[in-house]
Amino acid sequence: MDDTTLKHLVIAALEKLPLVNAANIGVAACDGIVTLTGHVQRASHKTLIEFAVMKLQDVRGLAQDIDVCVDAELLNTDEEIAKRVVGMIGWNTPIPEDALRIRVERGWVTMTGRVASRELADRAAEIAHIARGVVGVSNLLVVLAPPISLAAHRRAKATGQSSGGAGAVTDALSTATTPCEEDAEQDAV
Repeated sequence: MDDTTLKHLVIAALEKLPLVNAANIGVAACDGIVTLTGHVQRASHKTLIEFAVMKLQDVRGLAQDIDVCVDAELLNTDEEIAKRVVGMIGWNTPIPEDALRIRVERGWVTMTGRVASRELADRAAEIAHIARGVVGVSNLLVVLAPPISLAAHRRAKATGQSSGGAGAVTDALSTATTPCEEDAEQDAV
């Protein structure tokens, strides 16, 4: 088999590999010796290429200079960063999945939602900061106050203290009460 035919046979074999972008691989052939150059994203892809080429009947030898290099831009897209942050927070905190929303724009993570404590909000922000590709974090998580009984709420209101309580949202910057709680207060008066 001549070198040109062998080269085309190798290229055809590479194009059939599902995980490999054949356009990133250069092929040369001379006297049955195939030389491969280029890059792949994983070492397993490099091995897959090697096996595919060595299986070809007319290949007598293989010289390969394929580099394994992960495309950093591909792994640091906003979508990938969001997946990474959601996964890391899910594994490392008890925050329910539906209590947290992550938005990423140009590597900047914005966290919104409601959590049970300031410590959980701070922990989520710490985790987001260390995720690969994150350039900054805006922690807009709101801390829910622990629920209290209606009697304790009434006692606190009677003495002029803020009770927080069921439906109340507290944060370092704000305190809000839900309409349901306000209705319960008016009914009690």
